Amino acid sequence: MRTHKVQPSLIIIISLFLLTLLSSCRANLQFGSDSHLKVFQEKNFNIEPGKLLKMKVSSADVVIKTWDKPEIYVKVSGNKKAIKKADIEYNKNENMLEIRSDNEDHFNFFSKGLFMKFEIFVPDNFNTDIRTSGGIISVTKLAGDFSLKTSGGDIILKDLNGPINAKTSGGTISGNNINGDARISTSGGDINYENFKGELLASTSGGTINLNGKDSKINANTSGGDINLVYSGINKGIKLDTSGGTITIKVPADFNASMKLRTSGGSIDSGLKINKLEQVTSHRLEGDLNSGGNTLMATTSGGDIRVTEKK
Repeated sequence: MRTHKVQPSLIIIISLFLLTLLSSCRANLQFGSDSHLKVFQEKNFNIEPGKLLKMKVSSADVVIKTWDKPEIYVKVSGNKKAIKKADIEYNKNENMLEIRSDNEDHFNFFSKGLFMKFEIFVPDNFNTDIRTSGGIISVTKLAGDFSLKTSGGDIILKDLNGPINAKTSGGTISGNNINGDARISTSGGDINYENFKGELLASTSGGTINLNGKDSKINANTSGGDINLVYSGINKGIKLDTSGGTITIKVPADFNASMKLRTSGGSIDSGLKINKLEQVTSHRLEGDLNSGGNTLMATTSGGDIRVTEKK
């Protein structure tokens, strides 16, 4: 059998390439720190509540806050490259303010990349359609319709009222004090959603789901983590599914549900009184909690299921 030796010079070249790539990536990760950013643009736009803020930006964090003025204030900070090269377009009509910035070189591994942060104040009743390819999206204390998407960061939601569609390919989704239907998904992070009310569809391909809500219809699934649910109020239907983790559920003692629990690789434990038991095995349990009602379904292929009383 012939063996092939790799030339030392080729090994050196590959090693230098990987070191350069790693150093550049580490440098780029620092650009989101506010200490590296300086304000280089501020603008005000008169606009009535209930209109739309639409954004499509690259290599940028977007932070949305509210105030009681019929106008939008935009403050843009950036690193040195952003200050020198960023091209930001603003288009306004009576129904919408649109902000666009497409920076073609934000994937350049061999030089420090361009990075910006948009801090925007809008009227406290306003719709948002936000797209960023390389940063965090944060929205606080706002009523409206929310469409949010980032390819490279977390999504942070707090004190919101209205329907939400949020998606990230590389980060965690966090929500607190949310009133409205929501469809949230991440391909690479956890979902932490607390104090919510409204129909919720939550999915992650690589993380844990932690939920604490009331009076909601819930459908949550993860391919690579646990699901933890604390629930109160009326059961409007709950479905939890994981391929690789444990499911823990806490509900009030008087919670009504038709319960269906199934696991392929773990055990099932219910600390609540179950009526009308239909099937009980080490991997399957079906029956009613109290008077029965809408379904409480939990399925896992690789973990345990625990149902206990919420104190």
